[in-house]
Amino acid sequence: MKDFGPGFPEWTELGQDGGLDPLGMQRPIEAIYQSLLPGISTITLRFRYYSFFVWMLEVYAREQGNTDPVAFRAFQRRCETLFALIAARGSTELGVAGIDWAQKQLGDVPNDPETIIDFSVGADPDTDVGQRYLRNKGGAFGGIYATQMFEMGLITLGDDRNPIAVCTNRALPLAEAFAAEIGELGTAFLRCVKGGTVTLAELDRMAPMQPSEIVAGSDMTAECGRCKNWLRVMTSDLHAMTASGGKPSSTRRNAVCAGEIGTVAHFMKKKFDPKTRSSATDVRYPHFPQRRRSSNASRGPAVVR
Repeated sequence: MKDFGPGFPEWTELGQDGGLDPLGMQRPIEAIYQSLLPGISTITLRFRYYSFFVWMLEVYAREQGNTDPVAFRAFQRRCETLFALIAARGSTELGVAGIDWAQKQLGDVPNDPETIIDFSVGADPDTDVGQRYLRNKGGAFGGIYATQMFEMGLITLGDDRNPIAVCTNRALPLAEAFAAEIGELGTAFLRCVKGGTVTLAELDRMAPMQPSEIVAGSDMTAECGRCKNWLRVMTSDLHAMTASGGKPSSTRRNAVCAGEIGTVAHFMKKKFDPKTRSSATDVRYPHFPQRRRSSNASRGPAVVR
């Protein structure tokens, strides 16, 4: 580690993620930056995960819709594992969940385009911890991004009726932009997820899905433009706080977002039968049951707090 002399901080080596917090300063700092930038944390390292995950949720809801958490977790973890392998192929991408596991898998096989990698075992949450791409059974989505995406108004979290997270209306343009960005690669990706295997040639073909491959530009309908819009919305409360001289207000932030976030009951366009508590077939999510309205449903559209 380079010594910059007196008066400069003693930084840890690059890649070292452990440390001590003897003065207990980390939590207050986190509270401050999360009040200014809700949905962003020190472990949400790649912004493309937000568009990737809303696309993943939308695909699952439309094409599978199984409300069994075990089935969803298997699908989600396979998506994350394959995403890590894509990111590790070629120039390794940092900040991707499971990247160390993926590098090892790629390093242990011949560099032949026809080489097949079976990632189903590494994705299995019940396999031996040493073989998993990520120790946390919830994966990157469940362990890191889900709560942040809920805070941003991108998803609704599960409940006793439907334990699977679902995209809000507000997230759909981002999911659609990601789908448009990757094109037919999305079909190839999902085919590999279903089979649990991928060839090196397929990884090379799916390279445009890597986090760093998000196309920069000013088109607000494209993925990058949608991401920029999220940053504007998330920082709107900071500007309001500065103008008012007060602290960041979740109520003020909700006022900005309330026009875009609706209840699940609203965007799924389904109604309960009060006698059976069942729902009619939904046009958009035919497999998902309607979620129960909470006791405060009469207060209007659900907003993120």
